[in-house]
Amino acid sequence: MADPQNHQNGIPNTTVTNRTQSVIGYLKGLGYQFDKEATEGQQSNHVKSLGNEFTFNLSEKNFKGNNGVNAWNSKDLSFDNTENPNDQNYYVYLYHAVRTDHQYKSVKERVSYYYENGPKQGQPVPDRFQPKDYDLYFVRTQDVDLVTGAKKD
Repeated sequence: MADPQNHQNGIPNTTVTNRTQSVIGYLKGLGYQFDKEATEGQQSNHVKSLGNEFTFNLSEKNFKGNNGVNAWNSKDLSFDNTENPNDQNYYVYLYHAVRTDHQYKSVKERVSYYYENGPKQGQPVPDRFQPKDYDLYFVRTQDVDLVTGAKKD
């Protein structure tokens, strides 16, 4: 996400307050799911489910920090004193959260039997051919993407 809210700047050998947790909280409110394991450089169940679609090297592109310093959940972020301004990139992994919805419907069905050549007046209908009522129940299950609202059966 190219959002300036996610960039933190500072000068060498200084620290700034780490806003990563508040940004994660904000994005969770928009329907994203935080992948803590991937962010900390581990293979999460979600990453495994992506298979070859996931192309990041988690051992290099993560935000696990070093002994609690410059981790996604550390209080502060420290800037180093090197000539390379782009060597402190951290990766936070999120994905679209999904909710499963169920819709329940029922239909009453009445089955009536008739003689093949029409009803015969005055003849009782045997019990086994008396009209019968049946309740039919249907359940529709949909996954709802909490970011886009898209529904998938």
